[in-house]
Amino acid sequence: MELTERTREVVDRINEEDALVFDDIGFLHDKPKRDFSLMLDSVASDRELVFLADRGGASLIRYFSFVSLLKRNSRLCKGVLVHHLRDKDNITVRICVHEEYSEPLLDRMIKIYQNRLDKSEEEKKDSMYIDSLLLCTPSVPCISYYEKLFKTMPLKDNWYKTVKAKYQQDQNAFALLALARYKRNEDKVLIVRALRNYHKVSPATRWIAIDAVQLWPDKTYFKLLADIVKIAKEDFVTEDMIEALVAYNDKPSYDVLQSVLEYSASKYGDDEFPDYSFIIMSACVKTGTRIYDTLLEKYPPREDMFTKMLKMSVNEKN
Repeated sequence: MELTERTREVVDRINEEDALVFDDIGFLHDKPKRDFSLMLDSVASDRELVFLADRGGASLIRYFSFVSLLKRNSRLCKGVLVHHLRDKDNITVRICVHEEYSEPLLDRMIKIYQNRLDKSEEEKKDSMYIDSLLLCTPSVPCISYYEKLFKTMPLKDNWYKTVKAKYQQDQNAFALLALARYKRNEDKVLIVRALRNYHKVSPATRWIAIDAVQLWPDKTYFKLLADIVKIAKEDFVTEDMIEALVAYNDKPSYDVLQSVLEYSASKYGDDEFPDYSFIIMSACVKTGTRIYDTLLEKYPPREDMFTKMLKMSVNEKN
């Protein structure tokens, strides 16, 4: 497609960039330092934006064109996403000079498309359509948006086999989260297997097995979780491990958490990181459980603003 001169000038400027650059504050709000989508919006037609988002070549060109199109006419974005569901292109993200990493372009585009607020009824239907395609289309890359999808999707009986195929055939690790929510006995073995392989898989996906336990705390694999925590406490027990233990709401989980706090108290000073008690209290507030109250009395969270707010929340519930 022949671009207008002004649109071509903006595209050429984007081609000079090598990454999507954020400053520290901008990253929190997902606002890049150089937002070329605004420039494209001021010069490009809808037709040009669709072309560039779909077949613009470089990932940065496609990304900024997609963002511009989304702001102007989100319904035109649906076709771009559908066309690129199996896209494996990456985009480089740089946060000041501190960090640089690569992430799937599809993941970033899906997230900004699906996470919009104040959608019209037609836009909501479009979002549901994209979710259904992500669920039902084979060989879609295992992008991180699947975490949200599998944690929030309606648990319809006729979708169960599709989710299971996503996990077993597509090897989409996030699908284990939905299977845990279905709570079918035949799938306990999948969580057991994931926990047994915990130290063999990428650190980026280890937490999925722990989150599955949190969604479906069952005695079948409690010992496996306890063993993982026992090893982790020598270094650092993650927030999701603690939340998974709290989800059990029983004496064995109490004992494991007590061992974590005892070890932490012997290794760290009162004001040193980590504050596991705060995480336990936060998880208790979310779930409404009281079994760990005596543990928190013995090992109280450090008194910071967030702790005080949580204590106020607990007291109000009482």
